[in-house]
Amino acid sequence: IKLPTDTIILQEARRFAVNRDSSLNDFATYVSQDPVIVLEMLRVSNSTIIAQERPPITLAKNAVIQLGMARVLEIID
Repeated sequence: IKLPTDTIILQEARRFAVNRDSSLNDFATYVSQDPVIVLEMLRVSNSTIIAQERPPITLAKNAVIQLGMARVLEIID
């Protein structure tokens, strides 16, 4: 089952990603407003391939740092 993301947040996330003045922190704060995006970021960042031998990521900001803006956009598109 694929849950829908908020289209406005998705559009703004894309805008953040192409804006060179945007920080990862700003991007993380913005995409954290959509619980579907947060769940997907946490799911991917805690997958066995990415997680390896570190503690689970529980915060959206840490998931964005781990994955990067481009990967987050791939996940939510």
